Amino acid sequence: MYHADGTAAAGTVLISWQSFTTASGQSIPQGSTSVALGAGGALRVSLAANSGATPMGTYYTVVYHLDDGSTSREYWTVPVSTTAVGLSAVRASVLPSSVAMQTVTKQYVDQAIAKAALSGVVPDDASPYVEKTGDTMTGPLVLPGDPTSGLQAADKNYVDTGTAALTTGLAQKVSLLPTGTQTVTQPVGTQLQTSILNGQLYAKEYVSSALNDGIKNAFASSDCTVAGCTVVADPTYVGSDPFPYGTSGTHLVDQRGGSVLDTFFNPQNPHVSNATGRALIGNETQSGPARYAAHGASMNAVGLMVTENAFAGGNNLYPAYIPGITLPYFKSNYAATSTTGNNWTPGQHVLDVHTQNCYAVGDCLIGSQFLATSGGLRDDSDEGAHPYDIQMFEDSRVFTGTCVTGCSSGSTVVNVTATNGAGTQGEGRFLIDKAASKMITAGALTGSISGGPLPSAQFSGTSFPVSTFFALAGGVLPQSGNMAPGTVNAAIMTSGAPAGFATNTALAPAGSGVACVADQTDGTNFETGAYTVVDGTHLQLVLNKPHLAGAVVAMGGLCGYGLEEIVDTVGGLRQVFPVVGSPNGTSLYYVGLSSQIDWCDWVHWGLLQFVCCAGEFATQRQCGDGNGERSAAAGCEWAAVDCGWCDGLELQRYVYGDEHGFKPVHICTDGCKQQHERRYRELCHRRLCVVSDGRSTERL
Repeated sequence: MYHADGTAAAGTVLISWQSFTTASGQSIPQGSTSVALGAGGALRVSLAANSGATPMGTYYTVVYHLDDGSTSREYWTVPVSTTAVGLSAVRASVLPSSVAMQTVTKQYVDQAIAKAALSGVVPDDASPYVEKTGDTMTGPLVLPGDPTSGLQAADKNYVDTGTAALTTGLAQKVSLLPTGTQTVTQPVGTQLQTSILNGQLYAKEYVSSALNDGIKNAFASSDCTVAGCTVVADPTYVGSDPFPYGTSGTHLVDQRGGSVLDTFFNPQNPHVSNATGRALIGNETQSGPARYAAHGASMNAVGLMVTENAFAGGNNLYPAYIPGITLPYFKSNYAATSTTGNNWTPGQHVLDVHTQNCYAVGDCLIGSQFLATSGGLRDDSDEGAHPYDIQMFEDSRVFTGTCVTGCSSGSTVVNVTATNGAGTQGEGRFLIDKAASKMITAGALTGSISGGPLPSAQFSGTSFPVSTFFALAGGVLPQSGNMAPGTVNAAIMTSGAPAGFATNTALAPAGSGVACVADQTDGTNFETGAYTVVDGTHLQLVLNKPHLAGAVVAMGGLCGYGLEEIVDTVGGLRQVFPVVGSPNGTSLYYVGLSSQIDWCDWVHWGLLQFVCCAGEFATQRQCGDGNGERSAAAGCEWAAVDCGWCDGLELQRYVYGDEHGFKPVHICTDGCKQQHERRYRELCHRRLCVVSDGRSTERL
């Protein structure tokens, strides 16, 4: 700044402005500032560019207060520039429209004249202007400011500012198409969260406003496709919802509490033929010498190694019992592995399968176990070393419950609320309705029916409802690949049926209902199923088991009842024999059972129960031979031919006794019939019992 005489001016410059928004989007509030002129009249001040700003026509008002007492005013428009600009570049050519008595500069007038000259005057340069339809400039184009609308041209400053911000943002992004290793740096105090990562869903990302449902919602979401998915409950997931068995191939990885719990539903690995949740296959191809050369040791290849290190917390030192004192005795148990098999369906259930195939020279073992122990004084709390602790016992839990739905006759699905033994239900077992209105307790067992098609029981003091019996004329075959015959049309015997059996379906108690079906030659092959009368000689049956020709079909009466044995039982255990039907008011046909217990043969033929006592499996009681050669112990039995009143095979059960005496209870059966129907057992290994065939006296 200079005075008119050419001397450097001094003084103060006052600058004020209204609020505006720059072309690049920066918001500038209303304000003012003052600047003192420097040495030699130099003026330096930093101002935001208002060229192209909003509102349109934005300007800075500048008032000069110089040292000669003069005052003047002017208006500035600051252009967008990355370098300092001169005063001439900011002084407005036209006064703002809001300023009265607008004036213009000579430059403005010259530019207006030049524009007017375009209407007919040819300039010295044949092409000094850019054509609207497209042209090439010979020098750089300087725009007045950054664009403010979508169709305005962008200057270099606008592009540089935008790309700088984009570059800063991209530094925190992960490329979808990386060309090299990428490192994602987490700012302090931030978290990287994801709902889906490499096909895994994270439960906490699917929690609804109801809470405690992230696992369920993840498995039910569209992200878990029909092919299944893996849901992760990471350590920060606070829900407690269980694994919702639904889509096959689903997998839950529960990482809460510092552990990893894997739950699979219908897993099927393409590399393993069995339905295996997690398969571990180790393939060794390195030779023994090569392994020795690399590691200086013999080759030891282990498919799975599990180590449990117990460094603290154990207890096994205190006495377990001191008379008159209650002790807080307990024993800490540590195990490297624990395996439990829960099986609720029929089939062969094996807890641990080992198969060892040795095709080369070398030691071949099914297993090796080494026990090293160091103990102190042997007392009731220090049991020393045991090669094994093996305990076998019959499950004493008895499932009972209250029927909730499906409680009527003929229901195929029954829902029960457990009151005892919850979780012990198993497929293929019978569920007995023990409501008082469904039980028959009157009467006394007196014997059996002679010559019947099935095991039988005869009573006195009863008035059973009578069943209708049919016999199948032909066998019922299974389906291809399925043991269950399903829905079949079966012909009944119209002649040659057992005595008392109907030979026309017109005698059925109803046109449809529930029937009991049992094979004559094998009373254990029993089931109940829906029936419908087709015509006079055919029944439609829905069956789960194949049956032989002559199979008994019973309807009504005691069909579906169970004959409960309440003697010789332990705790709540009961032996229940399914009743097939009742031919009259005082007798019934039921299903017999046959099972073998270790050294003893435990046989149920009809109501006759033959038992051999052997070793500790029978509480170390031994059977007498019935001839005085050995004393009888309480609970033992044998069979003998009775030449008098029994007229057949006599079963003697000793209810109590010692080496000096006993009291027998006699039960008679037809010995010839036992032999004819192959209802006897001749087993002569160790202390196995023998049932007489009715021709001689043999030990039981």
